[in-house]
Amino acid sequence: MKVKKFGRLTVLRVFKIEGRDHCEAECVCGSTPNKVYRLRRLLVGSTKSCGCYRREISARPEIHNTVRHGHRANGHSSRTYVSYRSMIQRCYDSNATGFKYWGGRGIKVCARWRGRFGFMHFVEDMGLRPPATSLDRFPNKSGHYSKLNCRWANRCAQQNNLRRQAA
Repeated sequence: MKVKKFGRLTVLRVFKIEGRDHCEAECVCGSTPNKVYRLRRLLVGSTKSCGCYRREISARPEIHNTVRHGHRANGHSSRTYVSYRSMIQRCYDSNATGFKYWGGRGIKVCARWRGRFGFMHFVEDMGLRPPATSLDRFPNKSGHYSKLNCRWANRCAQQNNLRRQAA
C-alpha cells in the first residue's frame, strides 16, 4: 500500500468497523501513535491531526480576536452573558433600544468590564446572575456601571431604585 498523508496524519492501514472505513494513522507530533480515525473525515479534510494542531493554535492568543468564556451553549447565551451584552449595548450602541437613557446620558461601563477580557472580569466582580434578578446600578442610579455601583437585584428592588424622569 502506498503511504497516504492527510494533513499531519500518515495512514498506516485501512480497515472496516461496522461497515465503515476506518484507518490507523500516526501524527507527526508522535504524541498519539497509531490512533484510529474515520477514513472519510481524513478524505474530506475535517480531521488533519490528532488534535495537536488545535492545541498549538489555542496556545497562541495573539491569533484570536475573541475569548471563549463558556457562557454559550447550543446557540443560546447564559442569562449572565445576556445581561452583560445588554449593558454594553445600552451604553455604546446608538441604535440600541433605550440608548438615550444610558449611553445618550453619558452612562459608561468601567474599563475593566470592556474589551477582550471584559466579560470574564464582569463575572469575577458580579458573580453569575441569580434567578429572578437583573443588573441594577446601585447606590448611584445615575452612575456608571462598575463593581462598586452594580448589584443583581430582584424586580422589587429595581422598582425602588428607578430614576424619576423630569416632566
